[in-house]
Amino acid sequence: MEITLEAGDLSAAIGRVKGVAPSRQTIPIINNLLLSTGNGSVAITATNMDMQSETSVVCEVISPGVITIPAHVAFGIAKALPKTKLLTIKIENDRARVTCGKSKYDLRTLPAHDFPLVNASVEGAVRFDMSAAALRSSIDAVKGLFDANHPQPFYKGLWVIAEGSALAFVAADGKRLARVIIVGGAPSGMPAIQIGQDAVREIVSLISGLDGLASLEVTKERLSIDAGGVSFTTRLMAGA
Repeated sequence: MEITLEAGDLSAAIGRVKGVAPSRQTIPIINNLLLSTGNGSVAITATNMDMQSETSVVCEVISPGVITIPAHVAFGIAKALPKTKLLTIKIENDRARVTCGKSKYDLRTLPAHDFPLVNASVEGAVRFDMSAAALRSSIDAVKGLFDANHPQPFYKGLWVIAEGSALAFVAADGKRLARVIIVGGAPSGMPAIQIGQDAVREIVSLISGLDGLASLEVTKERLSIDAGGVSFTTRLMAGA
């Protein structure tokens, strides 16, 4: 595998997904990004086995391939280089050689087949679009109330519930309850779901400042959101 692209494009792409990848983990593979070449682009995927983010960036594919590289190290290298400078990533044996002008870096790779992908699309899922701005404002209005450390599961996450044709965003801490309604926002068959704290944080980051629509796919176990060139998938809290 060998690709060439601008350092600024690579750092921006990694920046969109790296929040999912833990910086320290006893399972080394999930500290890494999965890089997979396509037709004139490379897909970049991060996971922690409960959440997954994927984006792609245009590049020159000199030779195709798929590999994993350390997420936060790769981001640090790309961000430190001049944005418009071309860099090359070339895989040789178990190393990724990153070169940009006179700068050279060697990163240890791990096999792509060990990367634990979360299945983003599920048969029977409810699919619908909604305004990214409305989604962000609804989450912001209630997310400060739920308590991830509360002993009762109901209070540990953000609830999204269909109420007829309306979509309700609900959070509570045992003493207070916050509820925002989007009239006409609920699709037919929408299940009640509870989203955990880390996933809420990533969703807010994903849709922050975006115009247009976000595409959602929902089951009782999983939520996927496509917005701003990023596909984000999270497992939902049990018992919703």
